[in-house]
Amino acid sequence: MSDGELNYSTFRKGQVIFRRGDKPDFAYLVTSGAIEIVVESGGREEVIDTAGPGDVFGEMSLVENLPRSASARASEDTICAAFSMAHVQECLAKADAFTVGLLQLLIKRLRRSTDRRAVP
Repeated sequence: MSDGELNYSTFRKGQVIFRRGDKPDFAYLVTSGAIEIVVESGGREEVIDTAGPGDVFGEMSLVENLPRSASARASEDTICAAFSMAHVQECLAKADAFTVGLLQLLIKRLRRSTDRRAVP
């Protein structure tokens, strides 16, 4: 995928990109700005990760085709390249079985860890 084929999204500070439980649609590559990955725990939000330029977020749900395990919001004005589920699935279809299996295992473990921190 060339830079000319990428779709870019702009998010304003405080804007929610997706919420825990949402259906997966896109993964994002931060080109400028910053994102907070948050879960609700004990009636309050907990920032469990951050993403800055060069970082990808939202990929877990696309690989697993499961609802979002956490919420994401812009912590400052942010621009991201967006990758659709179809694109991610196409890339995975081209990868060898070991790589895909390893990726799925790591994401499964990360999701379990995130789920333990989140209180519905």
